[in-house]
Amino acid sequence: MPAFRRQEAALFHAAGLLLLIALPATLAGYHPAVIRLDTGNTAGAVYTDAAGNTWASDSNYRGGGIEAMSAHIDKDEDSDDVIYDTNRIGGAFQYTFGPANGLVAGQAYTLALHFAELYFDKSGNRVFTVIVNGNAALTDYDIVSDAGAKDVAIVKRIPVTVGSDGLLTIVFVATKDQATVGGIEVLLPALLRINSGSSDSFTDAAGNIWAADSNFVGAGSLSSSAAIVGAEDGADAIYQDSHMAPEFGYIFGRSDGLAPSTDYIAVLHFAELGATAVGQRVFDVDANSQAALLDFDIFQEAGEQRFTGVRRHFPVAVDESGTLVLSFQGLAGSSAAVAALEGEPLS
Repeated sequence: MPAFRRQEAALFHAAGLLLLIALPATLAGYHPAVIRLDTGNTAGAVYTDAAGNTWASDSNYRGGGIEAMSAHIDKDEDSDDVIYDTNRIGGAFQYTFGPANGLVAGQAYTLALHFAELYFDKSGNRVFTVIVNGNAALTDYDIVSDAGAKDVAIVKRIPVTVGSDGLLTIVFVATKDQATVGGIEVLLPALLRINSGSSDSFTDAAGNIWAADSNFVGAGSLSSSAAIVGAEDGADAIYQDSHMAPEFGYIFGRSDGLAPSTDYIAVLHFAELGATAVGQRVFDVDANSQAALLDFDIFQEAGEQRFTGVRRHFPVAVDESGTLVLSFQGLAGSSAAVAALEGEPLS
């Protein structure tokens, strides 16, 4: 029995203990959140997107009005035009959230603001500033300039820490025409982030720190300097190195922040850096001996493209041992590969 399989088997024999509670989603955009609003949607209908995220109708606002247009939106996660078809808009308006909305005083979160310009087709026509808890988060922001065109989704992720009062206030102030926002999320922080295959840590544009590769059994890596299509938050670096070997695994526990008898979401990031055809790299991923991904082919999942980010997630339940084991097994003589790992709380 290979070394990793022996260690994995011994661990399960001693603690046998993580249960996969669902098969992995096949869509990219699930993010555990405390707050998720479809801003501008005042019809009262809750919307669930293709990745299983539930968006509440607009609330907690003061000022502003509604902009609604039916348009095809490019680059929106999981093709959810609905989120961007309604916006809150105005010269000045604000949102205020607090403990009644699930926020915890002193807790760090990621604020995700969703934008798409529905009216102007050139930059310079709509410019505004976003102030978060008294500090400018986006200054003289121009959606078209940032997104590159009209009807193109863009998400700005901003790290925030809620103060002792437990309040989060987001103020939008226009300097030209009107400010606007298509959706607001307050995302729970990940408990762990691993930049697999890399000896270097990396901080992405949203302030998330991806630790250097660790907690693995079975060494090997593959790297490329190519730009990565679809990398969130300018995080090309986490996809440009992969942990790669015919067989390897990761073991996490209480020392990594996992709590016994707690549910989590495991998030795996991939990008094909080597294979150039379907079938050249095929592998399985297990979570504590339960199938998570079967016959997984990164190249195929990326639309038969190299250097394209692919994200998969699945829920796991940790019991009293607090142990999470992820194992990767190459098939048909190929090597498995993973670019990055996250462990997130299950909302």
